[in-house]
Amino acid sequence: MTLGLKHLRTVAFIGSVGEDGARRLRGTGFFVGVAIPGNDAQVHLYLVTASHVVPPYEATFVRIRRFVEAPPDVVLDEGLIDELVDDVPVTQWYRHPSHDIAAAPMVDADDRWAISLVPMQEFVDDSDHVPSLGEPVFFAGLLAQVESMGEKHVPMLRSGTLGALHQTDIPMMEPGGGRRRLDGHLVDCRSFGGFSGSPCFVQMVRPGPPTPRMGLSTTEQHTLLLGMVGGHFDHQATVDVEGNTFSVPTSAGVAVVYPSELIRELLDDGEVVEAREREESAPTP
Repeated sequence: MTLGLKHLRTVAFIGSVGEDGARRLRGTGFFVGVAIPGNDAQVHLYLVTASHVVPPYEATFVRIRRFVEAPPDVVLDEGLIDELVDDVPVTQWYRHPSHDIAAAPMVDADDRWAISLVPMQEFVDDSDHVPSLGEPVFFAGLLAQVESMGEKHVPMLRSGTLGALHQTDIPMMEPGGGRRRLDGHLVDCRSFGGFSGSPCFVQMVRPGPPTPRMGLSTTEQHTLLLGMVGGHFDHQATVDVEGNTFSVPTSAGVAVVYPSELIRELLDDGEVVEAREREESAPTP
């Protein structure tokens, strides 16, 4: 099974602007769509990430790709090509009161953005699929070690297996030396710092419609959001450089994934819902 362009385009890179005006990519986010009652043509669009990716004391932005008109010598059906990278300011964040999850309403989204979204109906907790241990998972995000991928907005796709479900009080060391306790699933994978906030997917196979002539059974593959990568474990490795010994952190091969239901809790929070209702009742310009 593979993850297609549709799901890779849900991924965005999130950065902040320092006091000196320098821009720094901090992690990953992804776009989620919340259905509008009685309106099947539109959704409320949110950018979701781990709360620790977006510091409250710095201006934040999201890096995306945008469709632009193709050159005259390039013939495309839509006449568009996604080759431009934009940094879009993000001014408002809602934060989960007890978990490391944040969401920003993207009310001024441009229909020329080369993005996809994950509908809340495709969260695994809203499906009949029950994740099982050893099941493959896929996640995509910022490979910070390759700066050119961040500059061009090229997500790195990674995979792993589901190792434990719904664990609580997971100890996690922060880069600055602080500690925090997390709740989530544990995934056997190789993750690094830039993947915080990455969407993590599982896939299931369901019976499909029979073939038109022979009536043979078919199957359909469905991709569901398991949750969001929130952190990973490091262990200290000793390296020798010209006779000097250093201790450096390396990935221990286990990541924490915040369950999709925690993301749903934030998007269904009263303050967030009230803001959606105000937007829906606002007069159309």
